[in-house]
Amino acid sequence: MTRFPSEVCAFSSPPPFKSAERHNARGFAFFAVPLFAFQAAPVFVNLLNRTRGLMKIAVRFACGFHRRRTQVKRNGLLVGIIAGFLLTLPAGPAFAQTVKIGMIDYQKIIRESSAAMKARDILMKDLEGKRAQYKSEEDQARKLEEELKKEGQSMTAADRQEKAGKLEKEIKELGRLKSDLEEDFRKKDAELARKILGEISGVVREYLKKEKLTVVLEKRLVVAADDAIDITDKIIRLYDAKK
Repeated sequence: MTRFPSEVCAFSSPPPFKSAERHNARGFAFFAVPLFAFQAAPVFVNLLNRTRGLMKIAVRFACGFHRRRTQVKRNGLLVGIIAGFLLTLPAGPAFAQTVKIGMIDYQKIIRESSAAMKARDILMKDLEGKRAQYKSEEDQARKLEEELKKEGQSMTAADRQEKAGKLEKEIKELGRLKSDLEEDFRKKDAELARKILGEISGVVREYLKKEKLTVVLEKRLVVAADDAIDITDKIIRLYDAKK
């Protein structure tokens, strides 16, 4: 059967409506993809924010877990050291026999020891000269003040001004003398305290060796203790005997 060229062309080319469908499909896809992306963007951002939040929580949890784990390791190490030390100590009555503890009250020694009180009296005598000078200046200032109160109204303006100037100078001098006296007392008192404490410490060390004590504690650093271990009175007697 002979086919006409027009028939061949008609049958060899695709129908026109199929080409239109493909074109429309491409156009729909071109507009649909951006539309889908635009609609899905808030959801994606929300999901991303949630993911970031979960990541932060995970990181914090991991860091906290690491710190807790490190602290547990440190605590375990400390407990192990203490336990190891305790295991090396003798147990039972043997431990009680090997450890002898003494306790002293330094403040009581300084307050009640006759040797310490004598040393303090010497300090006060050394400061007696400055105290006498201060007392003299104080008396003179009081005298000027009384004169101004009693005779101020009858004085001339020049005399009253002169007396007031002298009183002001006396008051300033009193302040200087008082400051010097207090500073000198603080320095000498600190030196005396160091000297006495050094001497007492020597007596305590001698007593510790003689009585075979393990340790001597200062009373201020002890929360509670039996008075039987207090050796303060014994140390006072030994210290005074050396002076």
